[in-house]
Order: sequence, then structure tokens, then C-alpha cells
Amino acid sequence: MGILSDLFKSSKNWTVVELQCIMQMMAAMGQADGEFDEQEKLAAINIINGLPGASVRDWEHFMSETAKMSPEMCFDILKNMHSKKQRLALACVGFIAQADGEIDDVENEFFGDIATALGIEL
Repeated sequence: MGILSDLFKSSKNWTVVELQCIMQMMAAMGQADGEFDEQEKLAAINIINGLPGASVRDWEHFMSETAKMSPEMCFDILKNMHSKKQRLALACVGFIAQADGEIDDVENEFFGDIATALGIEL
């Protein structure tokens, strides 16, 4: 990602749609090992709440709208974010991978696939 591709993009404040895409990717990572368990769900909510400029007031509405988004739509949105936000989004997904205490091969591969899709070198 070059300076020009980030020129008119916010590197700090998050749109609701960006947050929904991050939540969807975290949920997908949670599912990668078979179950998005309560510990991972709580971690995902805390991550979203902790992002700078993020604000979710109605979690039920937020989650129902998130569920309506296709993975392709989310990747398109994530790919068009500022590069700093992309790296932070990838870190959020990585945190969910290790939230249950271990990162298995499927989670590791999924993490790499997301990084590649976003053009982030590991």
C-alpha cells in the first residue's frame, strides 16, 4: 500500500460498516476451529469497543446487519480501508485465533489467507 492509496482515507475513525466487516472476519476466525465460543465472542465485542473512534450502541442491530453482509462485500470494504486500519483489522482477527489459548493449523491458514487478500505481507 502506498501513500497515494491512503491519501483520502481515515486512518483512525471507523465506520459502522467497517466494524461489521471486522466482526464478520473475527466470527469466521472463531468458526475456523469448529465453534465461535463465548470466550471468543466476548473478546470480539471487547475488540470492537476498544477500536479508536468505534461506537456501537445497539449490539443486536449491529449483529443482525453484520450477518446480512457477504464475505465478498466485507473483503471489498476491508481492502478499501486505510492501510493502518487494515493491519489493525488483521490483528483483531489474529487475537480471536489465539483467544482460546491455541492457534491450530486451520486458523493459521485462514489468518494467512486474510492477510493475502488484504495485500499484507506477513
